[in-house]
Amino acid sequence: MPPKYKTGPRTKKAMTDEVIERIKYYLKENENKRLMGLSKQQKKKVDIHQALLAEGFGISYTSVVNTINNIEKVAKEAFIKQEYSKGDAAEFDWETVKLYTEGSVLREYQMAIFTSAYGNYR
Repeated sequence: MPPKYKTGPRTKKAMTDEVIERIKYYLKENENKRLMGLSKQQKKKVDIHQALLAEGFGISYTSVVNTINNIEKVAKEAFIKQEYSKGDAAEFDWETVKLYTEGSVLREYQMAIFTSAYGNYR
């Protein structure tokens, strides 16, 4: 007889509803940090995986990444590298900077930025 294989859909044993809720919690926490202007303090996927392991969940990094990608459904971006000659071009941009000042007050400041396209000097 030829061998028989289980071809039906397999259940994910480690990816429980509780784990998915914790991942959604960390993603919501990241969104709140982005809104407050603290994008550098966000958790990366590897940080979320480490946090889940610290909480006692036995789950693989790949499972966490696949779940986050399914939740976020991120559109991929393409970047085209451009080359400039010295002194050829400059770029101008407005930026909102959020800083904690004395008394732990979060304030917004408007900043104008000129950047040389060749040297990326600001």
